[in-house]
Amino acid sequence: MLAYILPCALLAPVGAVLLTLLAGRRFMELLARPLSLVATGLLITLAFTHLLPEAFEGELSPHTTGLTALITVLTLMAVEMFFTSGGHGHGHTHAHTQGAFSSGGAGLIAGTALHTFCDGVLLTGAFMVDPGVGLGVTLAIFSHEVPQEIGDYAVLIELGLNRKQAFVINLTAALSTLTGALLSYLLFNTVSALLPLALAAAAASFIYVALSDLLPRLKRSDGTLRMLKRLIFILAGVGLAIFLTHGHAH
Repeated sequence: MLAYILPCALLAPVGAVLLTLLAGRRFMELLARPLSLVATGLLITLAFTHLLPEAFEGELSPHTTGLTALITVLTLMAVEMFFTSGGHGHGHTHAHTQGAFSSGGAGLIAGTALHTFCDGVLLTGAFMVDPGVGLGVTLAIFSHEVPQEIGDYAVLIELGLNRKQAFVINLTAALSTLTGALLSYLLFNTVSALLPLALAAAAASFIYVALSDLLPRLKRSDGTLRMLKRLIFILAGVGLAIFLTHGHAH
């Protein structure tokens, strides 16, 4: 199992960081929106067709599983309401790492590291359900991470870091996925009853992240053609998730 989990724990966030650097920021910004829509389709499909059903089939009562999903959504809402800030800095002209961290970079990196650590936990839970589901979650995390990494990279540059410093810091934060994957693998193998809780939390977080990204776009009057294109990208993600997990059955 670890032979699947560890490479994918590195592929999703680290691949996103490397692709963002190598392909160039402008190209990746063009790619970010379609990828985020594909990620939306992947996330909601995996959540509703695999993670939630697996969680409800566990040893815990359905009420406990549902309560876990609810607590997860409420926690994510609280974090977004109280700890997410739209302001990221003051546009320093001198590259100074310590100044960048004091201007908000430290909070950004800590948040990214925590986010990728949780991604590692989700990956492990998905692979323990089925390798196809794990691969689908890997692609979903990768597609979701690319826009995130572009934003983090731009903020760190704005705060005063040079390109190399921003890249190294983003890459270091992304490696938290590996830590989350290893620790959760050991934990789930030791206390198997925790796996349904992790799956319920993963499903709830996937649904929350997907819809919080999608719903603001649905309120915009961008024309029928653009909306149709967005729907196609979402359905592509749905189809990809179904293709990757079609062999999973009880």
